[in-house]
Amino acid sequence: MKRIRVVIADDHSVARQGLRAFLKLQDDVQIVGEATDGEEAVAKVQNLLPDVVLMDLVMPRLDGTTSLGGYRGDDRSGPRRCDGWGKPV
Repeated sequence: MKRIRVVIADDHSVARQGLRAFLKLQDDVQIVGEATDGEEAVAKVQNLLPDVVLMDLVMPRLDGTTSLGGYRGDDRSGPRRCDGWGKPV
């Protein structure tokens, strides 16, 4: 079974811990990285190539909305960019 590779990006450690705890209960999910700001998130995504990025939109150094421009997701490679309701952005 292929596992979904996830990066969690949030400047609040409690939020990251909660997401991590929930996702670890899922057999088909693998957390491959975490980031505490937008710049770190962009670097992690470029290096780790996750399937999904769970991103806080308000973070220091580079906010989540701006850092989304640093990803090149499409149907062939990289994470797909969606808002909280699953609509492409």
